[in-house]
Amino acid sequence: MRIAGVASAFPKYYHKQEVLVGALKNYWKDRLVQPGILDRLDESMKVDGRFTARPLDFYHNNMQTWGEANNVWIEVGLEIGEKALCHALVAAGIEPRDLGAIFVTSVTGIAAPSLDARLINRMGLSPNIKRIPIFGLGCVAGAAGVSRAADYVRAYPDQAAALLSIELCSLTLQRDDISMAHLISAMLFGDGAAAAVVMSAERARAMNAKPLARFVAFATAGCPPEEMGVGPVFAIPKALRLAGLKLSDIDVIELNEAFAAQALSVIKLAGLDPARINPNGGAIALGHPLGCTGAKLVATLIGELDRRRARYGLVTMCIGGGMGA
Repeated sequence: MRIAGVASAFPKYYHKQEVLVGALKNYWKDRLVQPGILDRLDESMKVDGRFTARPLDFYHNNMQTWGEANNVWIEVGLEIGEKALCHALVAAGIEPRDLGAIFVTSVTGIAAPSLDARLINRMGLSPNIKRIPIFGLGCVAGAAGVSRAADYVRAYPDQAAALLSIELCSLTLQRDDISMAHLISAMLFGDGAAAAVVMSAERARAMNAKPLARFVAFATAGCPPEEMGVGPVFAIPKALRLAGLKLSDIDVIELNEAFAAQALSVIKLAGLDPARINPNGGAIALGHPLGCTGAKLVATLIGELDRRRARYGLVTMCIGGGMGA
């Protein structure tokens, strides 16, 4: 299976983390039992900045109900999803109508008709395209979606499939939820979309296409839920065994930085070389758009491998609930 095109897209609103922290302080005001908790979380996470679906005043003044937030999820999700998928299709050298299947992942909103159904007329996709919306995979959704698309083209080698992952985490902000879990998510996750187009090696040759990458192996592993951040420590060896590779064979590693302490723990416990990790910045610098992250990291990894003329890359992440991929 070959990855023929990848792309990412983001909303137009970008904010430095100090601006977002100030906005969240104003948002919750006197509701926080420990007012300094946001500053302590910020110091621990060391996020540089994030994209949001709407300007910051929208979240304070206009997002009063779930329906209002979900309507924005549909609108902005279609905008950035279409942009990411279009760019991936152009990179792959195929027309929208030539896609045989599309896998769409998200956990930050819901729609009926689903986003993939709405994109058919909007983008000129085939009316016979197989649509597979995926909900509930969390951080692993982007990487797992690429694996599912790979399974599809193995079964239908004359077709191409696409993975589109869209997450607008800013729209899940809850005024009355001041639990630690929600405070962390409000301080950490960003908004974005990513897409990957996959096809069989046979189809790529028939099109005289030059694939961007070859998909070799995918693995997940469980770990204690209270230690979910170390999930990659258990998943990386499984993926390497399936690929027939050693850690020393890997030229570039995209490790999703759920937060600073988590990333440092994985680097230490898995024996990763810091010089090979996130050379263009990770989630701490660029944001973590939840289920979109896996697909976005694949796009980043392929670009870096091409720049270095390197051979093997690895994408890895932890998953809430006690998993790694």
